[in-house]
Amino acid sequence: MKGVLLPSLPRSVRKAAERFGEPWRQWDIMRQYRTEIHDEDQAEIYDDIEKHKEDLTQYRIDSKENVKIIRTRPKAAGRKAILDDSNQPKRPNSTTSK
Repeated sequence: MKGVLLPSLPRSVRKAAERFGEPWRQWDIMRQYRTEIHDEDQAEIYDDIEKHKEDLTQYRIDSKENVKIIRTRPKAAGRKAILDDSNQPKRPNSTTSK
């Protein structure tokens, strides 16, 4: 950051921040695996991934072509019937006509 001077922190604060800054690192198995794997094994794994990645992209293309998006809305006749019912005069009630 330009123009901002950060105060120097005591050594104990820096050490605590270093130790507790990313607590999930101690359980990060994939990070440990990536540091320990050999280059030959890594190349073989990446080749397998690329093969499956191509299959997945083809599957996605095929599935998009087979899916039809259907949008439904009420038919015009149904909407018209609802509007016609609201414009009709109310019928007299049988109890009030006596």
